[in-house]
Amino acid sequence: MNDLERIAEVLAGAESVLLVSHVSPDGDTIGSTLGIMWALRALSVPVRVACDDPVPQEAAFLPGAELYTTEPYAGEDVVLGVDASDMRRLGNIVAGVDVESIILAEIDHHSTNQGFAALNYVRETSATAELALDLVRVLGAPLDGRIATCLLTGLVSDTRGFRTSSTTVDSLATAHALVAVGGDLGLVTDRLFNHVSPAARRLWSVALADQHLDEGILWIDLPLALLESLGEGEPDTRGLIGLLISFDEAKIAALFRELPEGGIDVSLRSRPGIDVATVAYALGGGGHPQAAGCQLPGALSDERPRVLAALKQALLAARKA
Repeated sequence: MNDLERIAEVLAGAESVLLVSHVSPDGDTIGSTLGIMWALRALSVPVRVACDDPVPQEAAFLPGAELYTTEPYAGEDVVLGVDASDMRRLGNIVAGVDVESIILAEIDHHSTNQGFAALNYVRETSATAELALDLVRVLGAPLDGRIATCLLTGLVSDTRGFRTSSTTVDSLATAHALVAVGGDLGLVTDRLFNHVSPAARRLWSVALADQHLDEGILWIDLPLALLESLGEGEPDTRGLIGLLISFDEAKIAALFRELPEGGIDVSLRSRPGIDVATVAYALGGGGHPQAAGCQLPGALSDERPRVLAALKQALLAARKA
């Protein structure tokens, strides 16, 4: 699914563009989106960035992060989804989009992506940031340090600092190209891996006291009452799930977080060779073999058992492989 040239053409000629990051955003969707935004601005294309959920702490340092809004589609003639494996992952931002009357495009690197837009640039890489760099180059926008730092954030975030099995020679070549034009790799790695907020530290200390290990699956519940008692607003859970999967006993790590509007958010991580993306996708989410997630409508007590059952099947399949 390679409509890269056509996507660049319609973006460059658009009167207005909406770039949409996926729900529960991470460094890749934010960094890739902002890199594309700055490229379009350099070409004087009117562009807006939006996401259903707040920019996570790990990406809040990026230039342009403050420009994100939760305002839904407002009549832009081109909508580009960034790092989303299907339309659901773009959330309420695109709820009012009539796909017959606008140009809907997407760039994404997830293996579960089936090409949901009219124009698709989908290729399995270590991060969507690799594809965003392709788009910036085809657009002909000047690749400067600001764009490079945004894209580096996406690349370093999704590869966990070039440590995942998805890291390839192309990943490292992309990093080389971005650093060569001024991308600040030191800043990116420091902000992604060396900063834990006081709020996150308090959350972790409470959550880790009630962890559960079940047949190689290490999981934690984050009930709404607990989150509200800490009074910290939107919790930073990405570091917590990363910590869980680092424990020797964990083959799979799972976080089950109750949402204020009802339902739960599920974050999943796994060791190499264990695919949690298929579990998340079957539940309406998405991700990568070693890092995935989904949101489910039911109560925590109802949804957790069926997720754990699916994870046990994934673990069993990996052991038989």
